[in-house]
Amino acid sequence: MSKTIEDLQCYVNNGCMLLDQHFPGWDDKIDINQLDISNCKACVLGQLFSEYVLGTRFLGLDYNKIEDCRNFGFFGYNNWKLASLWIKTIKNRRNEKSIDRKSGDHLLVSETRNEASTCLV
Repeated sequence: MSKTIEDLQCYVNNGCMLLDQHFPGWDDKIDINQLDISNCKACVLGQLFSEYVLGTRFLGLDYNKIEDCRNFGFFGYNNWKLASLWIKTIKNRRNEKSIDRKSGDHLLVSETRNEASTCLV
């Protein structure tokens, strides 16, 4: 089944929300130049937890249930598209944080993240 870019972005947003709940500041720890969804050590969870499987366990996901991991954008329907969406999202989050630090308006970042993450799995 083919997924639209909107579907994939929705999954990435779900993953961001889950990571925000369990690992605040996670997005500052990702090396977007090394991000590779198909590599268990270079994917988002691999970079944060040293390996994909350890990351799924930390977040309470069952790595054997592929759909569960796909619904959070950690495993792909299209790894190349998924990686580009993670990179875009992380860059946007970093930019928001930079603007936030300059303006002193901490509400802006959290409101933007919550609004962007309203899709269903």
